[in-house]
This record gives sequence, C-alpha cells and structure tokens, in this order.
Amino acid sequence: MTTKYPHEVGVAEEFTPESLRDLPGLPNPPKFYLRWGSPRDKEHMRWLLDDEGCVVHSEHAMREEIVKGLPMILGRDDGIIWEATVREWWDAADEFQKEHALTDPKDMPEWTYEGEDRIEAVLEEVAREWAPYRRMNAQNNQFRRMQGHAINAAIIEGFENVDIELPKKRGRYLTLDVAMLIADAIDKLRLTHNPGSDARPAQQLGRECVTRMFSTKEALGNSVSPAPSEATPVASQTGEA
Repeated sequence: MTTKYPHEVGVAEEFTPESLRDLPGLPNPPKFYLRWGSPRDKEHMRWLLDDEGCVVHSEHAMREEIVKGLPMILGRDDGIIWEATVREWWDAADEFQKEHALTDPKDMPEWTYEGEDRIEAVLEEVAREWAPYRRMNAQNNQFRRMQGHAINAAIIEGFENVDIELPKKRGRYLTLDVAMLIADAIDKLRLTHNPGSDARPAQQLGRECVTRMFSTKEALGNSVSPAPSEATPVASQTGEA
C-alpha cells in the first residue's frame, strides 16, 4: 500500500532522494519531512541504540584486543616479536596523522612504512582467527549500521509514497523497525525505476539525516548538503579486515 504519514507543519522540511527524483515511471516519488536535530533528538538516538543493546569499542580497545590475540594465534615467541613491531607501526601512523591533522587533503604526502604489507597481513590473520576480536568488530559494525537507522528514526518527522506497512510511532518518533523498512523500500524503488543508477536512495536519505542531526540550518547557510565522509584512517591500524 502507499502510505501517507502526517508531519508537524513548520517543523519539518521536504526531501526526496536524488536518485528517485524526476523518473518517468515514478510520478509520485517518496517524500520525507525532516526536522533539524535538537538535543532531545540526539538523546533519543542514543536511547534507541542503548535499548537495542548496541556496543561500540574504541580504537584503543580494538588494538589492545588484537595484541592479546597475537601470541594466541602466532605462538608466544612470535607474538612477543610481532607486538613490538605492530606497536611501532601504530605509533608511526598516529604521529603521521597528528603531524598532518590540518593538512589539506590535496597536499597530504604519501604515507609509507617499510614492511607494512607484512604487518597488515599478520593483523588480518589475527583479526580473522581471534574470536574475542571478531566479536568486538561485529559489535562495532552492528553499532554503525543501527546508528544510521536510529538517526533516521529521530530526524524523519513524516513521509509519503513509501510502500510499507506502518507500525505505530514511539511518541513523536518513528520506531527503528519503521526506519529500517523505509531504507529497504526506497532501495527497492531504485532497482525498479532507476536500475542504471549506482546511488542508493537509502544512503542519500541517511546522509541528509546525518547532516540535520549534527549541523544546524544556520551553520549551513540555510542550504542543506550531504555530510562529508570521515577521513579514511592510515592503513588498517586496528587490523580490521
């Protein structure tokens, strides 16, 4: 069925993912009414993640866990040798990042480190074989996936022309289930009506919601644009495969 969901007039602004706009076979594309994130909205996002039991581990915690796995996977003697090598690599990479924290990306010098390929191969082996690290990595991946849905649930005030069965809101917010159904439904629309596009509507909606959650209309000069991606860390510093 086609669902039309009410929104609070004056609070939300209309948004349609770019990959679903102006398509001949889709005269009524999905419309989302998006609010600008308030402290209450951010707190609700955190509550959703806590309620789901999502856990996120810091880079430091991930590194320390993979160090614990080195002697368990490689043997005690080799583990001791590789721990020293890995920590030196991490320290060098961290220093490089710190030194160039303010460097324009186009002026960033190339990062090189002797023996890096072998270090990465060892860390990837331990990351695959050391079960405690795999669990932590899985928890981080789950957190990242669910955080996107939680942000959408807190920012989407209402929507139209999305073919899902609509459970109830939780107070003024969509539920996580609804946010996940929306992402799946609009990606299916792209496959049907715009199969030549590599852009995913769910990603476009997600970027817009992230922008609205963590920026303000005034800060963006009254013009919304997708949030920039975070810089890619140097190499595989935590050993994630």
